[in-house]
Amino acid sequence: MKKSYILTLFALLFGAGASAQIQSTYFLDHYTYAYRNNPANMTDKSFVGVGFSNIGLGADGNIGLSSILFKAPSGKGLVTGFNSSVSADDFLSGINDRNTVSGDFDLNIFSLGLRKNNTMTTFELNSRTMMDATVSGELFRFLKLGGENVTYDFSATDAHVKSYIELAFGRSRRVNDNLSFGYRVKGLMGVGGVYAALKDTKASLSGSQIDVALKGNAGVAGNLFQFKTDADGKVSGVEGGSGFGPAGFGAAVDAGVNWKPMEGLTVSASLSDLGLISWKYSSLAEANNTVNYKGVDISGENSKFEDELDKVTDDFKNLTNFRKKSGEESSADMLPFRINAGVRYQIPGVKSLSAAALFSYKNSVLPVADLRAAVTYTPKDWFSISGNLGGNSLGMVWGTALSLCSSHVNFFFGFDACASSVSPDLLPLEPFSFRMNLGLVFRFGELFD
Repeated sequence: MKKSYILTLFALLFGAGASAQIQSTYFLDHYTYAYRNNPANMTDKSFVGVGFSNIGLGADGNIGLSSILFKAPSGKGLVTGFNSSVSADDFLSGINDRNTVSGDFDLNIFSLGLRKNNTMTTFELNSRTMMDATVSGELFRFLKLGGENVTYDFSATDAHVKSYIELAFGRSRRVNDNLSFGYRVKGLMGVGGVYAALKDTKASLSGSQIDVALKGNAGVAGNLFQFKTDADGKVSGVEGGSGFGPAGFGAAVDAGVNWKPMEGLTVSASLSDLGLISWKYSSLAEANNTVNYKGVDISGENSKFEDELDKVTDDFKNLTNFRKKSGEESSADMLPFRINAGVRYQIPGVKSLSAAALFSYKNSVLPVADLRAAVTYTPKDWFSISGNLGGNSLGMVWGTALSLCSSHVNFFFGFDACASSVSPDLLPLEPFSFRMNLGLVFRFGELFD
């Protein structure tokens, strides 16, 4: 599948679209950034990272391509669920009340960790971006059924893209051989953001025509971008603004604890990204009008799903008649925070092998509760590998992580994945979750246990 077709699909999901923390590194040994999973964790040496020392990315969705694309009547190629050859029951049975996709990207610009005896101090400068889009199931039903029902309400449709800089200070301390704790304090500065949301938007059958009463708001935060309009004054996208300026400010905290109630057993808990950012939107748009809609007319055995998606996208754009307005507005938004609770047991007589269990909950636009069992194998100080299997709100999950550690360098790689089926192009056919984390960091100073 060509990239343009993927983008078209996400354009259907309203065209917009946290730290990409992965669970597979939670029990990984000799992993420099273990304090991100739990601030109570400490590295055995001091370290410094510059540039691409830690990269994280991830994506989640409660809808896959199999809910949108179907086999063509001819048996060759694919058509969308909007094609007349696909029954409404077959198409809409795979549509949720809220259909959400989200993604995040995390880049470590600079990091420094100073380890000394029973304490560790960390400093970080990170760039983080979050995206999400939610489409009401009522909108899919409206585009498929048209005037077969009397009314539709697709207000629960919105999209957000937010990017910010994070400056973090952390402190970890080992109280004794059985207890350690840590925290991180973060200052946040918004770089830019954009949102669009439909509110009180309804469609109704009036005589022989369908009237869509559209109400919505949109905004751009920061000075890097602003809304651009076409010749008719309709918002058609974003363009360059007056230059760089803070789009907002905020703060967040992490906290964690490790406790060893008995020999070989460790119990841990952590909280990440509890905080918010106050965004200032300086370029605004709104929609408040009624549009006559004639419905989607897609048929034919030789129809191509790419053309059908373009047709539906164009029809939706014609409905969303946003126009620029003057003024400013502010919004204080919580970050997607995560709670972790884990238990790890060192296998008696096998120092290199341990078994563990981890529960986590991520509070975001698509909340996910996750429970998995893990095994970690660390035969040497320079090598550790961890694997896990479990389930979450989206399905079965699994993951693995690897750490290679010398006296002066630590390379790590890991990923989590929801075990759903994929297309030959590795695109998710069902609800999905994927996260990846990799990096290279330099170690220095005295070695501590």
